[in-house]
Formats: sequence, structure tokens, C-alpha cells
Amino acid sequence: MERIRPFSETILCKLMAKSEDAFGYTRYVFKNLVTGSFEMITRLPNWDLPYIEIGDVGFVNYMEAVAGEDTWYDADNDKFVKYRADGSYMVSWVRSGKIAKKEEDNGRRWIPELGSWI
Repeated sequence: MERIRPFSETILCKLMAKSEDAFGYTRYVFKNLVTGSFEMITRLPNWDLPYIEIGDVGFVNYMEAVAGEDTWYDADNDKFVKYRADGSYMVSWVRSGKIAKKEEDNGRRWIPELGSWI
């Protein structure tokens, strides 16, 4: 299946690591709880999104942008600007409130959205 650009996806995930630079860019490493793969996603400095702590589980929506081709809207100057770097950029985050119980024998957690233990 061909993906239409800019590609956007929402995944159920767990935050495994994060790093913020001096310019306010935050890079997150999420573990996709459905596929087991890892996604590195950048939060841009001017995007007002909830604070995420390592170990948080929820839904992240992100988009993949291609430098020089995909654009973002600059509201201050009322124009579209081409991305200067390829990357996966965070659009939104919703923390999952449905992680309820722990399995006593091995500490795994039940994820209702997946219908399984992790």
C-alpha cells in the first residue's frame, strides 16, 4: 500500500527515552506496543503538547516529513514553509488512562486497547 505524503500515523506506545537540546527540540523514543518496533519522533519547540515522562503509555500521532517537499504553516507570517530536515514530527499525545491492573506473578500490565498483557 502506498503511503500518501505527508504520512501521519497514530500508535499505542510507551516512552522509552527522551532528549532535549538547547534549542527546545525534544527527541522521543517510543516503543510501539502493537508491533514491538521503535519510533524516534521529534517534538518541535513551539508545539504546545502535554509533558510526557519515561514509562508513560498512550497514543502518539506523528507525521513523517521530507525536507524541501513537505511544508508546515507559519502562523506568524501567514505562509507555508518547507521543512529543512527529514524527520518524524510529533503532532499530538494522549495518555492512556486504561492501564489498570498488574499480573501478580511477573509484573506485566494489561493493556485493554490491545487485549493483552505487556
